[in-house]
Amino acid sequence: MIYFMIDLENTHSAGLRGAEYLCPQDNITFFFSQNSKNVAYGKLRKIFESGCKIDICKLVRSGKNALDFYIAGKIGELYGSGYQGDVAIVSKDKDFRAVCDYWSQCANPSRNVVMRQNIEESIIALNENSQRRHHIQKELQSADLEETYQRFLEERRIYRALHQVCGSAEYADKLNLMMDFVSANGVTGRGIYLTALKIFGRTKGLELYRTLKTINDKAIS
Repeated sequence: MIYFMIDLENTHSAGLRGAEYLCPQDNITFFFSQNSKNVAYGKLRKIFESGCKIDICKLVRSGKNALDFYIAGKIGELYGSGYQGDVAIVSKDKDFRAVCDYWSQCANPSRNVVMRQNIEESIIALNENSQRRHHIQKELQSADLEETYQRFLEERRIYRALHQVCGSAEYADKLNLMMDFVSANGVTGRGIYLTALKIFGRTKGLELYRTLKTINDKAIS
């Protein structure tokens, strides 16, 4: 669970990068002014579809760093009410580092507050042990273009071969599960045999396994 404080005046729609990784346990408060209330519809739709709790806070009176004080005040209100989880300030304003330093080094008890320029980077920075964080890290890893391209061609070839065995609509979801396993583990080993049987049953699973074995034998020869 993460509580996101979105400095919309500072980050605009770019701050919502990673909205697809939100979950129903998360909370978001948008801080905005009359001049910064337009957001890309697609980003908002992903946030609404995530099921997370959403709140908005519009600036009452404009002034220098006014929204910054709103966000700092909201964090104090949040922790004062008993919240004990993580907070992410989504902003590019480096002055928020002082807020993070206070909660990590001065407050008693200390709290985990980070400042990053979008939702995606905030999830990584908070170091939560979650599937979404591991997925983001994997997506952001650099990859060798030639190796990745060859792997893509091989996986496409494997998919076509398996599709000939179980290409009907009833097997579509199962075929995708099988390809996920093949992508992660390759086409050899006892694991691929047991996985094929588990997903497709004995008859179809054996047929798929033999197809994969044939593909591997040709690659070796």
